[in-house]
Amino acid sequence: MDFSLSSSKDLSSFKVTRVTSSSMPPPTEFSGLFFGDYTGLAAWDSAFPLWMDTRQPDLFLCPGTGAPGVPPATCTASEANGLQANDQEIFTDSVGVR
Repeated sequence: MDFSLSSSKDLSSFKVTRVTSSSMPPPTEFSGLFFGDYTGLAAWDSAFPLWMDTRQPDLFLCPGTGAPGVPPATCTASEANGLQANDQEIFTDSVGVR
């Protein structure tokens, strides 16, 4: 998945700009059935899209760590469908308007 922005000055010709620097995997939260509520746009001389991004792996405390005498360690996991569990974060960027 990618996040792109369309812009136009005359509403008859449009320019499409890719905003994400690399593709995102499908969300793993809620079995991939819900992508998130965080998509928006602010614009004036530039556009500032806001999107939910799933490129970061979901990190959690490894079992058996973070206890007395055992330093904490972070782990990742795979979902039942084999996809790496990912975290959903909010991103924004500045995109020049055509």
